[in-house]
This record gives sequence, C-alpha cells and structure tokens, in this order.
Amino acid sequence: MLTLLLPVALATEPSISVMSNHTIVGEIVLDVPLSTAEEIIADPVKMSIIDGTTQVTEESSEGRCKRLLYKVPNAVAPISYQAQACPNPEGWVYTLISSDHLSDYHSAWSAVREGNRTRIRYEIRTIPSIPVPQFVVNRQSKSAVHGFLTRLSNYLE
Repeated sequence: MLTLLLPVALATEPSISVMSNHTIVGEIVLDVPLSTAEEIIADPVKMSIIDGTTQVTEESSEGRCKRLLYKVPNAVAPISYQAQACPNPEGWVYTLISSDHLSDYHSAWSAVREGNRTRIRYEIRTIPSIPVPQFVVNRQSKSAVHGFLTRLSNYLE
C-alpha cells in the first residue's frame, strides 16, 4: 500500500508569487526526468492541449523561434494575440508580436534538475490594453498559473 501512495507523497503543490511588475511566477517540483520536462515545454501546442483553456496554433517558424497565435476564452470577449517563442539556455521565452487586447505580454518556461527531481518554472506578465483593472488580471493569471501547473503535474506524473 505504501508504494501506491509514494507518487502522491512526492508530488508538490505549485508555489505562486506575484511580483511588483505584475509578473506571476509559478514553480512546481516533479518526479520526472529533466528531458521529459524540456520536451514538453518546447512544444507550445502540446502545452495548450495540457492546459485546456487556451488554443495555440503555430503559424510559422524562423530559425529556432516559433510564431504563435493564441486564442483565450474570456467572459467578456475572447482575447487573441500573436507571440514569438524562442529557446534560451534555461528554456523558452515568449514575447508579444501583436494584439488588440494586450499592451504587453511576456512569459517564460524553464526546467532544472534538482537531485532526482525536476523544478519547472513558469512566469507570465499580461498587461491589458482594454479597460480591465490590473489587479483583476493578476488574480485571474495567478489562478490560471496554479491550475496549469497542476494539470501539467497530473499529465507528467
């Protein structure tokens, strides 16, 4: 019976922080190989399927970077934007190309080995260009990051 509970005991809850520049930082430590985490975070379309709340399509590639179209459902109106995803030494960085709804968007994924486990970090900053209070965006983003990391943990473990 103890062996059946071991994966649950090793799983950690995501930790979420809100930075002063409105960046939401989420981290989770999982019992998965680093290579598995790196493979998943390198595939934004697969990540959107795991997330289940955002539709992502790859429009084109330029070198190692990918041009992506995002469609995010929203209670008021769907939000869409184009972003570029590029690898860096730690993982992947996403920057805003264009949007009718966002004045700034930045996100990053990274994975690092910690002993026999892997720490996955996700950070995102979303600044709307539509009249929505930033604290509402931060609260919604914080909840979304927690949910996404939880679903990613369930998928990987």
